[in-house]
Amino acid sequence: MMETILATYTNKKLKIITLSTDNHRKLMKLKIFLNSYSQNIKYVINDNELQIYFEINDENIIIDEIKKIIMFINKTFECNIIPDELLTQKIQDNANYKETLENKIKLLNDLKNTNISESKDFITYCEFCNQSLKCLLRPYQYIASYYLCLGDGGFDFSVPGSGKTIISYASYNYFREQNICSHILIIGPINSWNAWHDEYITCFDKEPDFISLADKPRDESLAYLLSSNNNHKEITFVNIDKAWRMQREIIKFLQNKKVLLIIDEAHKEKNPKAKITKAVLEITKHAKCRIILTGTPMPNGYEDLYSLMKIYSPYKKILPYSYSDLKNITKKGANEVQRTRIMKSIFPLYSRVSKRYLFDTGELIEPKFTFVECEMSEEQTKIYDFLDKMAFQLIDDFESALNINLMKAILIRKMQISANPGLLLKSIIKTIDEYKKEYIDDFDKEDSDNELLIKADNEIMKLVNQSDIVKIVNLFDNNIINTPKNELAAKLALNLVENKEKVIIWDVFVQNMYAIEQIIHKKYTGSIEIINGSVTGIERQQAIDNFKYGDSMILIANPATLAESISLHKACQTAIYVNKNYNAAQYIQSKDRIHRINMPKGKTAKYYFLINKNTIDEKVQKRLDLKEKRMLEILDSDELVIGGSDFENSSFMSKEDVIEAFRK
Repeated sequence: MMETILATYTNKKLKIITLSTDNHRKLMKLKIFLNSYSQNIKYVINDNELQIYFEINDENIIIDEIKKIIMFINKTFECNIIPDELLTQKIQDNANYKETLENKIKLLNDLKNTNISESKDFITYCEFCNQSLKCLLRPYQYIASYYLCLGDGGFDFSVPGSGKTIISYASYNYFREQNICSHILIIGPINSWNAWHDEYITCFDKEPDFISLADKPRDESLAYLLSSNNNHKEITFVNIDKAWRMQREIIKFLQNKKVLLIIDEAHKEKNPKAKITKAVLEITKHAKCRIILTGTPMPNGYEDLYSLMKIYSPYKKILPYSYSDLKNITKKGANEVQRTRIMKSIFPLYSRVSKRYLFDTGELIEPKFTFVECEMSEEQTKIYDFLDKMAFQLIDDFESALNINLMKAILIRKMQISANPGLLLKSIIKTIDEYKKEYIDDFDKEDSDNELLIKADNEIMKLVNQSDIVKIVNLFDNNIINTPKNELAAKLALNLVENKEKVIIWDVFVQNMYAIEQIIHKKYTGSIEIINGSVTGIERQQAIDNFKYGDSMILIANPATLAESISLHKACQTAIYVNKNYNAAQYIQSKDRIHRINMPKGKTAKYYFLINKNTIDEKVQKRLDLKEKRMLEILDSDELVIGGSDFENSSFMSKEDVIEAFRK
């Protein structure tokens, strides 16, 4: 006869009483099973009694785990666990909650298939927003925010610059009013905290009770997270890299609070096996509501949706397929039935505004592009031709790692010559490290090609140093002579400043940023802000504030440092691109810094691109145009489509870029 065992549950503690634990094999199996929960539970097995202490904030998740544990023990120990009256009620409440979620999804689905503007509840919500927010939302922002409120969170897959931050705050405003949430935890890219801070002021016209842990030392961050609730701010920002390193402390921070978790640029948490994703999947279990933001939800395939759905709903399955199934569907190509099932399952939970929609509705005015052709000086041309001769001597062997790295070294050096030949006096690896590690994904990997790149570059620089051109290089390094492109960039910037226009100058080469600053200062006594990888913390924030709100008219910045998640469009509508690399993500994002909704009335972005004729500049621009075209096909689509991986490629130069540059 099967043994009957009693299970009780109170205060996040489950007791299973009179469990026979004499069988060593079964007991070990149970321990292995319970250990798989990692930090979410602690357990004690003593005198045939199992006690499990849950360190999870959401009781619905706890009840789900209890059901799994009971099912496992019943099967393993061949017994029959009977929940007591209280636990039975909790299990029923959990079932009701899931049914409520299903009903919410059904309601959202029905609303998205009707004219929502006729809904009385929606009209009431719009009135609430108008009365409680200090800014008027766009029509699509009312709708997106309303959907998020109905779903206790959800997804906004709109393009960069469409106002996802304001939409999120509008939803939080409702959650706070309804006593659903009282705090926000934002996990996002390190620079994005500025936008969250500033847009709070836009929404509520007051300084937020806000803290960013992005630039704080680890010890200080941990001390804040582990301090009492009285010390915690209403809004806490944690950058993505810190989140997985401080997972345990963040979970403790979330306990005993009603927290809205916001994941910004959520496509970075797509791989369920990645450390960052695993951390977020644990953290999300302790949040009350969840909002997930990204303009490219499927950069590589349908499998990218898997983790996003788990972050939103850690207790209820949303997608009809497993992660491996989704990968297989992407690989083979989805048939109509598969695609329909996937899109139907997520359709009620997301909003999307495309770039094309913003143009068609007048929310954005098409930007203006000016390509300015430059001529290299005779000194530059002499050095450039020296490198060109080396390039022509190379064999088009695109399979040899050494040959590819030799090509890469030559191309990088040619880019430096086109910018400022003085850059040739630094080693290529030191230079790239100076630009920011984002340029090379595998910089710190043991099996990377960097040793080959160093070896290849050493051969190039040996020939340079043995030739007469090294004397010319020294003239540029000592600012005795300047490149025409730098002189033109300075002249353009000064003309704009004379017309009372602020301007941002983008340059991928840190040393050249300071060279341009020196040229401008010969004719301009005002302050110039510079932001690159070496400018961090308070110093960086002061530079941003001086440019956005102060008297500084010129900002010289590195896309690797400032291209993402900073809004400059209200202060500045003009950008000059002096030098670029092959990183399309940073290129597109840098343009978005000054081209966003809520621009001054009648204004749009103006971009000036300085390009040396018959040089590597033209090849870089051609590749960027191709990559941007692919990206815009994604961003202009009202439907969710696979693509956008260029947003994740942070390499200075890929193998494909090298091949294209050397293709004869």
